[in-house]
Amino acid sequence: MGQHGSVTASLAAGQNGHCRGWLLGKDPLKNEGKGEGMTQMFQMMNMARMQTGHMSLSCIVNAFANARDNAKERIQGRLMTNPKAGRVAIINHENTKRTLMMGKAHIEAIRAMMYRVYLAFDQRHRDPEPAVRKAANDLIEITTPLCKAYPSDEGWWLIGEAIQSYGGYGYCSEYPCAQIATDMKIYSIWEGTNFIQSMDLVGRKMNMKGGSIFSDWVQEMVDFYEANKDHEALSKEFANLGKALAAYKNMLKALAGYSKTNVSMIPLYSHRVLTATSQLFCGRQILDQAVLAEKRAKEVGPDHFDYTFYTGKVATARYYVRNVVPNVWAVAEIVIDGDTSAIDVEIDVFED
Repeated sequence: MGQHGSVTASLAAGQNGHCRGWLLGKDPLKNEGKGEGMTQMFQMMNMARMQTGHMSLSCIVNAFANARDNAKERIQGRLMTNPKAGRVAIINHENTKRTLMMGKAHIEAIRAMMYRVYLAFDQRHRDPEPAVRKAANDLIEITTPLCKAYPSDEGWWLIGEAIQSYGGYGYCSEYPCAQIATDMKIYSIWEGTNFIQSMDLVGRKMNMKGGSIFSDWVQEMVDFYEANKDHEALSKEFANLGKALAAYKNMLKALAGYSKTNVSMIPLYSHRVLTATSQLFCGRQILDQAVLAEKRAKEVGPDHFDYTFYTGKVATARYYVRNVVPNVWAVAEIVIDGDTSAIDVEIDVFED
């Protein structure tokens, strides 16, 4: 479909004989035949998955930058608030602004999530304190599936919205968003499909060391909420974060129950659970930025050249937490409800 700048090859080994392989990791001859290559492979794959998520983010950024520029230049329609005035650039129309804000909010939330995890990679490698290195490693283990899957899932439909803002022009290959869309799709498939990422999350990451590592990760978000829930300028946003955290905990209890009573429910819901988990973590990270930005905006004042940057950060966080994070409790309600129709249905119904 896309990836015109990527050279992709299929390799075949051993067709002419004399093909040998080596187990990676510890010497299997000295380790009861266990090479532990899978453990080594997952360490390598963590960064490859981060890079796949980052390429997805880059596509989203590129698409919305082009959509923004087009919206600033294209003159069409009159404002509903002043229909007798002349035609305006479409960036002034409410739905176009919503589209661009939706893109900006996702971009900044995903970027906040990914850069927090990139920091953990540096901490794991360089921090002199063993406790910090361990905490960084735990964060990487939990969040790598989120950083790979969430941007590559959301990017497909987000870029579709960027195309939509062009109108008919968006479907023409002369405009860059068409190529960006086809480039984008592979990322949800590469380095383990996003369903595999979701099963990694619910099957492995949530259960590391009896679930204690994941529990600590959720608790950090709870602590952040408790420390900021009375923030005067962001009270509604933190209320939403608190509501999402409460719903998420109830969802985890439901998943734990299904693992004992009906294990088929785990793969049925895992992908939606990953999305909700990502949105919760993104909400926590972008609100962290908003707290700082709101403070800095007051300090520098409206005449400062960075004032719009800071107020934009706050507005973006508001949009994400009030328009995207509510999906967390929507997913929680679905998981708790436990509908089994997709499992129970006979395969023959798909023939109609």
